[in-house]
Amino acid sequence: MGEDSKLGGRLKDRRLELGYTLKDVATAAGVSESALSQVERGKSKNLKIANFFAICDFLRCNPRWLGLGQGDKDGRGTGTAAVFRRSVKNTKLYESKKKRRGG
Repeated sequence: MGEDSKLGGRLKDRRLELGYTLKDVATAAGVSESALSQVERGKSKNLKIANFFAICDFLRCNPRWLGLGQGDKDGRGTGTAAVFRRSVKNTKLYESKKKRRGG
């Protein structure tokens, strides 16, 4: 499996390296198999950021590596995605508290 220079190639290489099917990854990321296949083939780059991070979590890979080809493949994958999720959750929590206070 040669490491590809594009997101789709890196995604497919990592998926196959871990022994997952398109269906496995698509289900975990909340996208259709067709959409994920298009990303792998370089036909589409339309992934919501939350789906992208879900893929990184599932494939246990560094989002910077998967998205840009930079950094260590295995480093900080779930950590970065977890920080993103906490950030989104905290923003929503802050906004709901702000509404309750009338501000």
